[in-house]
Amino acid sequence: MPAVVRSFYHVFTAPDVNPPWWAVSGHIWIMVFLAFLAPLCFLHRLDSLRHTSYVALFSVLYLVCIVIFCYWFPPEGTVKPGPIHLIKFDKSFVSTFPVQVFAYTCAQNLFPLYNELKSNTQPRMNIVIFTSIFSATATYEIIALFGYLTFGSKVGANIIAMYPSTTIFIAIGQFAIVVMVMFSYPLQVHPCRGCLDKVIGGTKKAVAPPSETQSLNEEEIEEEELDPHGSHGKMSKTKHVALTSAIVGFGFVIAYFVDDLQLILSFVGSTGSTTISFILPGLFYFKLFRNDPGHSRVLLGAALALALYGAMIFVFCLTFNIIKVIDSHRV
Repeated sequence: MPAVVRSFYHVFTAPDVNPPWWAVSGHIWIMVFLAFLAPLCFLHRLDSLRHTSYVALFSVLYLVCIVIFCYWFPPEGTVKPGPIHLIKFDKSFVSTFPVQVFAYTCAQNLFPLYNELKSNTQPRMNIVIFTSIFSATATYEIIALFGYLTFGSKVGANIIAMYPSTTIFIAIGQFAIVVMVMFSYPLQVHPCRGCLDKVIGGTKKAVAPPSETQSLNEEEIEEEELDPHGSHGKMSKTKHVALTSAIVGFGFVIAYFVDDLQLILSFVGSTGSTTISFILPGLFYFKLFRNDPGHSRVLLGAALALALYGAMIFVFCLTFNIIKVIDSHRV
């Protein structure tokens, strides 16, 4: 956000005029955003965040327009591109792999989406999954391709920061990225809170006698109308507030003391994303179908191979990130 403030300040005043110190203080902006985002994080349903998601999607579309436009019509002051390689494998590729894994980690929101869809049939879920992955892939490819062709090997981790903030067009784009990242945070708090609820206080549902089954089913239907997660997903108000406060507070501490976003994404991608995307799906699949005599042994072996691959990526990328942090402190 400080860079956004500088951009708007230079656009509406003069390039050599600097904004006041409090307007470019990252810590102050973090506290401002915390006050704005905290109420959104306490909402119970993902559907309640649909309006902020619309704004975030518009921000992504605006970024795509900037990257394409600035490739064909580079603004004055744009950095000259470095060498462009069709294929290049080096240390930087390894360091960005966890970020790439994190970019496609969306499975944590699948079950809340399934519960909140009015028609959550398998064909409808297939449409949701395909649309989400296809649109995300297309967005990543467009931004990566045009961004790399614009700056070559000089391209940075934050593509929007590479463009000169001399026009209102770029300044709005930088602000759009801030809005996108800001509104994506409550979407991550929701599944995190649900997972912690199951891990900390998950209880098994008691088995009712056959005579009571019908009455219990009627009660469950009424409860599910109030709670999209069903009887298993009910959470007390105290626990809801406590877990949300802990998540938001922990996130605030990280944001306040850590400046390198790529470093955070690398650690999240090498740990959480590899676990969600590779390790757990493989282990769950093997656990569910290993005793099924008619199930394919090849698929079971592939599931174990996927889990093993995720474990290797987990160890390798996490070790690489730790070494990278140690080396940066030695310099």
